[in-house]
Amino acid sequence: MTTTNNTPRFRIQYRKNCGLDPEMITIENAAIVGRYSSADHHNEGFKIWAPCRKSSGDSGYRNLNYYGIVSIEIETGR
Repeated sequence: MTTTNNTPRFRIQYRKNCGLDPEMITIENAAIVGRYSSADHHNEGFKIWAPCRKSSGDSGYRNLNYYGIVSIEIETGR
């Protein structure tokens, strides 16, 4: 997925472990690029690209389970 300047960006607050983790993380400037699912574990959620997580060994893509999402706020739009 290629993101552009016109791709909406979001601030996402998320709890790992299907929302059970007590620590909440905030991912800023994230682009929602699709969804993922796993038939083996009945797991579904958003696939996002987070430039703040990108490094030489990390593409910056993350899978966020729907149950772990606390809030999504739009940061920029078209």
